[in-house]
Amino acid sequence: MYFKNKTILITGASTGIGAELARQLGKEASILILIARRQAELEKLKQELISTQPQLQVLLFTKDISLAENQYDIKAELDVKQILVDILINNAGVGDEALFYKSELPRLQTIIDLNISSVVSFTHLLIQDFVSNPKGKGIVFVGSGAGVAWMPGSAIYSASKHFITALAMNLRSELKPLGIEVALVAPGPVDSEFDQHAGINKGMKGGPAQNTRISAAECAQDTVRLLKKNKALVIPGKRIRRLMNLYLWFPWSLRRRLVERDGEKLIRNNTL
Repeated sequence: MYFKNKTILITGASTGIGAELARQLGKEASILILIARRQAELEKLKQELISTQPQLQVLLFTKDISLAENQYDIKAELDVKQILVDILINNAGVGDEALFYKSELPRLQTIIDLNISSVVSFTHLLIQDFVSNPKGKGIVFVGSGAGVAWMPGSAIYSASKHFITALAMNLRSELKPLGIEVALVAPGPVDSEFDQHAGINKGMKGGPAQNTRISAAECAQDTVRLLKKNKALVIPGKRIRRLMNLYLWFPWSLRRRLVERDGEKLIRNNTL
């Protein structure tokens, strides 16, 4: 996937992985379109980007991407300005940590709305432009290692990312013959505001060991590097990449035993 002189749109861009992707890709893009809910953080990021890359155009949308009307507003404004997106990076997402039977349904619905529904609708909103002029186009789905493995204690979050895994791989099979690149990014533990927003202390307890944790900057750097190599599945971070590549070869029965062991440990230790 190529980023030079491209128009790149990033959702969830105010902090964390999204902001770091903006910093990395701002070195190559001609236009960055950044979407997030927090205006102050977006404005600060824009000023930083322009100060280091004066030729870069940065467009900000302070909107909740999970709302359909906001998606239509963004697309309408881009159409008025005659801006066509080359690379869509679906990064916005939210997590949670709680046993399913203890979870509050509104919280679970928020995860589904942002992690699944908004990704489907926003991607579908832009896809016709991509298909009409596929040269140099690409879609990046920022999923999770929890969308490749299973993670007790975060059932709906993990399930939402499994949805993204399936969506990304299926769209890759449909769009690659047209010349549109599609890739899935599956980070493990990353230092960002994600844990704070999810109400998680020191990482998800059903997730991988914390010695696999990387910074958001390292995550973005590794992601861009591997995307440039046209990897279909990008797992940023050497340690977690080794573990996940090994896990992908595990038979279903072994995966099931591992996740059952982790679930029993959560219940026995009463950590959630």
